[in-house]
Amino acid sequence: MKPIILVPLVALALVGGSAGAYLAVTSEGSVEEVVVAQPTATPTPAAEPTPTTAPMPASEATPVAMQPPGGAGGDLSETVVPAPTPPPTIPPVPADWATYTDPDGSFALRYPGDWFVPRERRIHSWGPDEPFYPAGGILVDFGRTLLSSDTDPREILPPQGATESVFGGIRGWELVLTRDAGPGHWDRLHQIWADRDGYRFWLAVAFAEQDADETTFLQIANSFGFIE
Repeated sequence: MKPIILVPLVALALVGGSAGAYLAVTSEGSVEEVVVAQPTATPTPAAEPTPTTAPMPASEATPVAMQPPGGAGGDLSETVVPAPTPPPTIPPVPADWATYTDPDGSFALRYPGDWFVPRERRIHSWGPDEPFYPAGGILVDFGRTLLSSDTDPREILPPQGATESVFGGIRGWELVLTRDAGPGHWDRLHQIWADRDGYRFWLAVAFAEQDADETTFLQIANSFGFIE
């Protein structure tokens, strides 16, 4: 299943229920892109063959910098699954949690104080010297994307499989994807987003396990609030 796209011109965008190609940032920070073969002229025989180097294996594509609900990276098959039903009561945010305020001053959220913040709009549960997605690992990306007058209306519609939700106290959508990538990679992706004042605000979490406990993520999502 190809990833679902969400906001144009930023290599992410949605599609009204269809799938599409996109760019994904790898765990090392590089960018993976689709390479389309181009027609070539009849080759001229070389005087002597040029030795080539075997291609390096692609690193695990992660949902980092996952722009508004977009698909996650990787060549593995992804499956849309029903979003879990929130428990009647979500535990309140602990007093020792830290606060992240977005640089543009439009929103803020809370997160565990011992989590690592590698760069703007990303937090994860493991330290800077640990490999990506250790057992129980959780990575969260968030942000906002401008929905301009040039945005195709079809790209604003929720993708197939998305269900209605509430994000930041307003009506939104959510989508859950799973795959079987094995140790060291993400196997569950949960995305929530909502549109407000011409922007799409989004939160995406990747878990190391398909059956991960989402309590911490729900606490983070519940703490998300707009700054007037």
